Amino acid sequence: MRKLVGKLIVVASFLLLVSCASEEVLPKVYSDAFIITKEVDGESKSGLAFHTYANVAMKSVIVESESGEINALGTYDNSAYEFYMEVADTDFSTSLPETGEYTFTVTTSEGDVITETNELAGDAIDPVEITSCEFSSTNNRIELKWEASADADYAVVVLRNDEGEVVYFNNSLSSTATSTNIPSSGWVSDLEPVQGSTYEVELSVFLLESSDSDFMESKAITTYDIVWENE
Repeated sequence: MRKLVGKLIVVASFLLLVSCASEEVLPKVYSDAFIITKEVDGESKSGLAFHTYANVAMKSVIVESESGEINALGTYDNSAYEFYMEVADTDFSTSLPETGEYTFTVTTSEGDVITETNELAGDAIDPVEITSCEFSSTNNRIELKWEASADADYAVVVLRNDEGEVVYFNNSLSSTATSTNIPSSGWVSDLEPVQGSTYEVELSVFLLESSDSDFMESKAITTYDIVWENE
């Protein structure tokens, strides 16, 4: 997953690699396996997530661990250029997921089969504590503060409605950021806040595989429910 994250949340920037001789688009695929840590049933637990995106439409993506466990990714946001899969909460555990090499087999819409690998080292980042999450009637916005993470490379804040749909997300925040605001404008698809509705603030911090990598090693999620009410 690239650091151009803003939507997962993920907005992938696709490279169009063009052959000078034929002007044909050359398929290029990026695949990532990473750990997600969050509170499940009152405990901090970890699970696996997989992400693949490409500069050509894909038909299927299958990922296999070194032990032979196989998972199938699905389209993300109905895009044939981006596939994603996250294990169910029931599969999260207090133990870390299997580490090692994960092999992604990608079949494009044109029938090409591309194999990519990604190494999961097992470095998991811990969720950060939200110290303050309040609605400001004066500014008509949610004001959020959290504890700094010593390990995070960047953070992303997402707002979800009561159906779990993303209605707002910010650009990635620096590793030293400890506060942000969620305004009443700039929401997804020009949506607007509904007075009296409960929203879930989702604060995610990300650890990259290395300082010069575009791929993730771990993501940690902290959530907080809040009512949008300016009266």
